[in-house]
Amino acid sequence: TEKLKEISKTYTGEESTESDSLNTEEDTDTIEETTQNNKNSEENTVLKDIDEYDYTAIHERLKKNSFENYTSGSRKKLSKVLLTGATGFLGIHVLRELIEQDDVVVYCMLRGNKGKSGADRLKNRLFYYFDEEYAGLFGIRLIVRDGAITNEGDFAAFDDDPIDTIINCAASVKHFSSGTDIYDTNVTGVKNGLAYAKKRGLRYIHISTTSTAGEILLDGRHEVFTYDEQTLYRGQILDNQYLSSKFLSERVVLEAAAGGMDTKVIRVGNLMARSSDGIFQINFRTNGFISRLRAYVTLNEMPYKKMLQRAEFSPIDITAKAIVALASSPKECCLFNCFNNHTVVYGDILDVATREGLCINPVTDAEFEKSLHEAMLDETKREGISGLITTVGMGVKKERLLTAVNNDYTIMALYHENIFWPILSRQYLGSFIDFLNGLGFWEK
Repeated sequence: TEKLKEISKTYTGEESTESDSLNTEEDTDTIEETTQNNKNSEENTVLKDIDEYDYTAIHERLKKNSFENYTSGSRKKLSKVLLTGATGFLGIHVLRELIEQDDVVVYCMLRGNKGKSGADRLKNRLFYYFDEEYAGLFGIRLIVRDGAITNEGDFAAFDDDPIDTIINCAASVKHFSSGTDIYDTNVTGVKNGLAYAKKRGLRYIHISTTSTAGEILLDGRHEVFTYDEQTLYRGQILDNQYLSSKFLSERVVLEAAAGGMDTKVIRVGNLMARSSDGIFQINFRTNGFISRLRAYVTLNEMPYKKMLQRAEFSPIDITAKAIVALASSPKECCLFNCFNNHTVVYGDILDVATREGLCINPVTDAEFEKSLHEAMLDETKREGISGLITTVGMGVKKERLLTAVNNDYTIMALYHENIFWPILSRQYLGSFIDFLNGLGFWEK
């Protein structure tokens, strides 16, 4: 824990390396609607494009995305993989899953940073998560080349490498930006990777998020629907730059699939601590889900209604294992909702947190709103409650509903691969909370 604590203190964040772990549970406690970026004409143009696009070809292609085709189609074994976003929380675990297979060679596109080469950065990250640098694999089964997915020409560094598959774990998880960086990484970066895959006849695997399910309005303008593995767009609200960019990246990849390319989108859920030992992401302070949990610790309160809500935890190690398995699936299978089908209620999280020494008392909605308002006026508590004050694109709770997400098809596919999501135990939750406690995260 001391080693992790020192590393996490010096970590300042790296762009475009984390797959999403935000906005996969009901955020009905948000008190401010911060969608002012929709007033920006450029963002409105994006949303108009999303709404007016003809999705007929994509949804027709998704009809082939069935369990029957999964079990009967021809599989493509992973052999030489170009992995982007390898230093991120998900990317590093996908890398570990790949290099644990003796016959797989992994090529990583990484930029140097702060005087460290891409290879050195990767070794540091491997040591942080696994206590092993895998130094003996570098240059043999683990090849690092300089580059970024936002620069189309950087892919040329791999022209002489016998790559068969690209797995894109790179993403910007910021929800708003005054510049174009979110779209540059999440959309242009994907287009660049796809263009390279098309040029060389490679399979392209894109990691996305179930958050692209968005929301629906409850005033009758939207039809209630379920976001499953045969659905991309049914009018859901995607009103921040992160959600719209991740959606557009899915659309680009599935459009390519409809045009005959061998591509897949794998949507992941609420990426959480490893099931094996409770280790969590190095930049845990940026994680929206636990930032909201921290707000309840800061306030020492949680509403009774919140305690009834369900939360989904996708352990990162099982998620990585599932991604690698699904990446080999038949060409017909091009979309998966890869998240844990077991959930817990917030009341259980509160109980475990209390047993781990944290103080969170159940209160009424009125009592909670009063405490939250007072905390907003208290400078010593503002940082601690920031997870509840800032939104992730969700609207006013009385007017909107999060779209339900279904993953029955993906669960059956994983059963076929002998992969089972763990039932979340109190021991797992306690280990996770204790890990963050050891790093001082819950301190006020």
